[in-house]
Amino acid sequence: MAGGRIRVAVLGSTGSIGRGVLDVAATHRDRFEIVSLSARRSLELLAEQAKSVGARRVAVGVGGSSKLDVSSDVEVLEGPEGLEELASDPEIDLVVNA
Repeated sequence: MAGGRIRVAVLGSTGSIGRGVLDVAATHRDRFEIVSLSARRSLELLAEQAKSVGARRVAVGVGGSSKLDVSSDVEVLEGPEGLEELASDPEIDLVVNA
């Protein structure tokens, strides 16, 4: 845990469950840090979420990286391999597969 906060990866952050997880994390910023997000579609919303929560990494469906408008500070991964990398990141304390 970074600074006592739980570091979280939200796979499927643009769906209803993922959005709910982000709402809870926003309410409890002192307890949760959103580190990474993913979405297969809804790339505009994913980009907004990444900016809003300060995510450092995102994963998108195959071919989606060229359509995603995020800061150059955000690492963009693609496809199943990208999801696997986010889910197995040793810096993550909790993976939510939404």
